[in-house]
Amino acid sequence: HEEIDQIHEAELAAKKQLEEAEARAKKIREGAEKEAKDIIEKAEKEAKMAAQRSIDGLQARRLEIEQKVQKETDKKIAEIEISARGEVKKAIDIVYNMIAGEE
Repeated sequence: HEEIDQIHEAELAAKKQLEEAEARAKKIREGAEKEAKDIIEKAEKEAKMAAQRSIDGLQARRLEIEQKVQKETDKKIAEIEISARGEVKKAIDIVYNMIAGEE
């Protein structure tokens, strides 16, 4: 009868140790899952920030190029306007000379 009690106590102790081990494993697993989730969230946030920086850089470069093209276009238009004014003046002078020469 004493042996049965010892076996029963050993079974209870083993069961308790198993329950404690399972609880520790669950706690470790939950901690690992939370840590993995945190790492993934941090990586996603960093990736989004890097993508935004890249987009911002591209937009800044695009704006810079657009401004350069606009400046060059404005300069060319100004040159054409000056040239056109000169041609109009020449044409007026020719017409004036023609009229003046006929009179």
